[in-house]
Amino acid sequence: MQRKPLISAILTTFNRAGYLPRVLEALAAQTLDQGQFEVVVVDDGSSDQTHAVIEGYRHIIPGLRYAFQRNSGLAAAKNHGIFLARAPIVLFLDDDDAADPRLLEEHLICHRTNPSLHHAVLGFTDMTPEIASDPLMDFVTGPGGYLFSYSDLREGDELSYRYFWGGRSSAKRELFVRHGLFDPVFRFGCEDIELGFRLSAFRLKVIYHPKARTSMMRSLSLADFLRRCRLQGESQYVFSQKHLVPEILEYTNVLNSEAQWQRLEPLADSIFRSALALDTFVRTTKTQDLQIGEHVIQALSWAYHRAFQAANYQGIVGKLRQQFASI
Repeated sequence: MQRKPLISAILTTFNRAGYLPRVLEALAAQTLDQGQFEVVVVDDGSSDQTHAVIEGYRHIIPGLRYAFQRNSGLAAAKNHGIFLARAPIVLFLDDDDAADPRLLEEHLICHRTNPSLHHAVLGFTDMTPEIASDPLMDFVTGPGGYLFSYSDLREGDELSYRYFWGGRSSAKRELFVRHGLFDPVFRFGCEDIELGFRLSAFRLKVIYHPKARTSMMRSLSLADFLRRCRLQGESQYVFSQKHLVPEILEYTNVLNSEAQWQRLEPLADSIFRSALALDTFVRTTKTQDLQIGEHVIQALSWAYHRAFQAANYQGIVGKLRQQFASI
């Protein structure tokens, strides 16, 4: 009889077959004995070679399991993974992150130190060398803090639900079984923080454990990130309407969003074009090994910030108007 694993790594994926070999190779190279973990891949309706890639790793990762679902979004895929998981600890992984060899072992160590049902664990994510110098990725993971930012965190910090970040957090499976799952209305964005907010009623605390490391290996273009900000804005509006309390209205940035977008809307195309022009200039300059002045970097950061802010308000207000149009 196959013994029960100690931790289930839940990998949700959609049309990222090109990244999966590196993801799976990193999981195959874990310091934790392979009999002590399983990898549950939930394929959210991919149309590429995802299934074929997974099949190629079954002999390399004995605890690898695969499930396909009709495209339903990130929250539904994570729930699917929780239902399939056999271990008492579940770790959520992104399909464009490579795990450090000690990732699974470090999550287990932190849970053993913090065994209470309400304790979750937040690991650390940096970028692989090939994308670390990308100006956009440097901004969104550094001074911008749009993707993830750890600058104010210290090892062992006990954090609120706002740090229950998807793709780098683990928790006791029983916590979800007892107190709630991800809301499938969230196809992209806010599904993790919204669940964390609900679980905070049951004393959820997130322990920061930077020794549990992953590295993001997919670089995003400016167009990618603007789309991400719009989708995030749509989810923020949905989140705010599910929890009409001051804390969430502030967190989701929906207060005065209509007025903010009315101010930005006439300028939006110009804001997006300016950000693209500066982004292109800096990238071209870097490829030619030319010196980039500090004032240019500051201008690029400001252009990124304005563009992402505008795209986010566009998403919030677009969802708001859509709701009222359907009444």
